Amino acid sequence: MSQSEARISNSLLLSHDNEKMFKTGGIFKKFNTIFKSTSSNPVLLFSDHLKCSYLLTVLLFKYTSASANLRPDSCNNTITQTSHHQNLTILPGGNSFNHSLISPNLNSFNHSLGEGDHLNNRQYHTVSNHTTPLVTQQAHTYKRLSHSGLQSSPQLLLGSCQGRNYSSCSHRQSAHHHQLSTHSGHKKIITMADGPFSPGDPNSFSRPELAEIKHIDLCLDVDFDTKVLCGEATYAIHVKKPDVSNVIMDVHNLTIFEILDKKTQTPLNYTVGQHVDNFGSKLDITLPADLEARHHQVDVTIKYKTAPTSSALQWLEPAQTAGKTKPYLFSQCQPIHARSMLPVQDTPSVKQTYTATINAPKDLTVLMSALKPNELENYFYQPITVPSYLIAIVVGNLANYKLSERCSVWSEPELVKDAAYEFSETETFLKTAESICGTYVWKVYDIVMLPPSFPFGGMENPCLTFVTPTLLAGDKSLASVVAHEISHSWTGNLVTNRNFEHFWLNEGFTMFVERKIAGRLKGEAERHFDALSGLKDLKQALKNLGESNPLTKLIVDLKHTHPDDAFSTCPYEKGHTFLFYLEQLLGGPQEFEPWLKKYLQEFALKSIDTDSFKTHLLSHFAHKEQIKEIDWDLWLNSTGMPPIIPKYDTSLQ
Repeated sequence: MSQSEARISNSLLLSHDNEKMFKTGGIFKKFNTIFKSTSSNPVLLFSDHLKCSYLLTVLLFKYTSASANLRPDSCNNTITQTSHHQNLTILPGGNSFNHSLISPNLNSFNHSLGEGDHLNNRQYHTVSNHTTPLVTQQAHTYKRLSHSGLQSSPQLLLGSCQGRNYSSCSHRQSAHHHQLSTHSGHKKIITMADGPFSPGDPNSFSRPELAEIKHIDLCLDVDFDTKVLCGEATYAIHVKKPDVSNVIMDVHNLTIFEILDKKTQTPLNYTVGQHVDNFGSKLDITLPADLEARHHQVDVTIKYKTAPTSSALQWLEPAQTAGKTKPYLFSQCQPIHARSMLPVQDTPSVKQTYTATINAPKDLTVLMSALKPNELENYFYQPITVPSYLIAIVVGNLANYKLSERCSVWSEPELVKDAAYEFSETETFLKTAESICGTYVWKVYDIVMLPPSFPFGGMENPCLTFVTPTLLAGDKSLASVVAHEISHSWTGNLVTNRNFEHFWLNEGFTMFVERKIAGRLKGEAERHFDALSGLKDLKQALKNLGESNPLTKLIVDLKHTHPDDAFSTCPYEKGHTFLFYLEQLLGGPQEFEPWLKKYLQEFALKSIDTDSFKTHLLSHFAHKEQIKEIDWDLWLNSTGMPPIIPKYDTSLQ
């Protein structure tokens, strides 16, 4: 298959050129998108001799079964890996293929066979069946959740929570709890699609302009036996218009037991719309009739449980962890997977505070993207409003190492010292970011290093950044990922894209701040070198995506498109290039950095679109003649490479 054919939607081109994308998690995110496809089998392409052997091994064992077979395709020079869920086709574009990659003995996969083993000669290695997973700290068995399974499951299920009680939640919420009921008298399942997506977000059913969630109280049981979260969520809802009598949320593969008016404990009527592939369903709740008497504020409790196949939750067996003795759970809600963890208005335009009381096995530690006032209780609170995609949970055998007064690192005990060394510069990164962006408002900055199945380089959950153990280089060379996630504390977490069509506002700004941190700590030439490296990554990405692909615009159209399917380097690097261009055009860092601080202050705790950014910039720099040189339409709405490349310092190249 030619390199140009890498543009098909179910393929991913791998080469040593995109090694940086692998290190920062971009390849995992892209492959994650490909593997979800239910219309065709995913394809891995190699543009040259395979040099990222570790990368391929991680991908194979992350997304397929260890008992899978690898076999040559009968028609093409390909190797197809078959798993319980799906096929994975590997297409080497060079002349050789290192078959040691598919050996079941992962401890010696690197050099068991040489690069002289040619695929054209039909040589191949078959992985024998195993009854137990084959795992190491570097690569492990991992079955990607089958989205086809989600689509075939009923969107609303009735049942019980296996007799579990939630008395431990009573001190945070009402002491009176109805037994979880299978009675369906207050439920109606709509069998036809009953309305469009939100006018403000093409990836959400919610209508926050009518009624909006302001706060969530969670009380959940963590059940490793059934791989579900089970309990209740209570929502403080603000009804914005007098003629509105309902609130709309997003749900995906959740079992709803009962919905109650918290004040009266009266069951409320609700409907669940037809399931829409990738997006789940609309949950429409009829609110109490006396809204006016309640000043249009109402608390609603939903009793529910997740599915074992929740796309937000990854349940690991003990063998898939470093310690091999205890299970592990972590969540990944970005971009729109929170709806499979709890009923929610799953759009970044809605920000809410939240609390959580978590019942988990006593020998496991629970962490969340929130503050924990008492180490002896699994109670958390997040006093700063956050979008749903930043609600996060980790449960596992975890140890803590204090890096500074406000920074700590968590990981399995076997790796905590290595993690502490690797991320020892975290406080320095944080202070440098504050000098650029303003005060850090989230109180603590903890890092949790997850097991290898975490599919990204990092995730900017507030108070608790998630990182991959692949960052443990031993020389801190990959710690810049932490600088990136720290930058998100302002650009993304405080000032958030209104929907994922404006994702560049999150990631372009974050790359810009990350590289400013590098410039402050290592010199401006280092910042320019990193920018040039990013530009090279962007060029490679555009070769794969296609220069005319509409998803290479800064503002993309996501109607009928899952944000995961639009993921690429473009919002990161094209967005960064735009901001670097603006900085040079409008007077350099001494002019641009004061504007950046004002921008972050003006829109803190808000969700905005590109027009808001544009209006603010134009107002601030209205006195500058150069402002007229910006071709906004060309920058925001054209495909391919940025229309103008800034003048970069090339002294370090």
